[in-house]
Amino acid sequence: VVRNSDPKVAAAAQEKYTFTDNSKVKVKGSWVADWSDLKELTKESGKHVYTISMDLKADTELCFMVFEGDKDTSLVLKEENVKDDASKAFLNMNGKNIKIKADGTYKFTVDGDAMTVTITK
Repeated sequence: VVRNSDPKVAAAAQEKYTFTDNSKVKVKGSWVADWSDLKELTKESGKHVYTISMDLKADTELCFMVFEGDKDTSLVLKEENVKDDASKAFLNMNGKNIKIKADGTYKFTVDGDAMTVTITK
């Protein structure tokens, strides 16, 4: 937006979420029509790293949600959090949710400190 020939300055970037020992990560997706099924990831001992293995059909969409205890933090990890090319090879890139390209069993690893999702098959 330009006002009086001066561009409006964007709001400051949000602070990065800091994971605690009480943080949890859950996944939800289109394997259920209303996306209501939440599956909790397993936390690796002493780290802010969470994993889950899932059998998924092609075109399944999913996202990872961060909770502090039982409270939803509103932080969601999606396609933009998949950084490495090997993981991206498993996806139909849609610019939004993580969307699986082919049927298979996938392991998802969420690194809370790096805010990344890694995918292996």
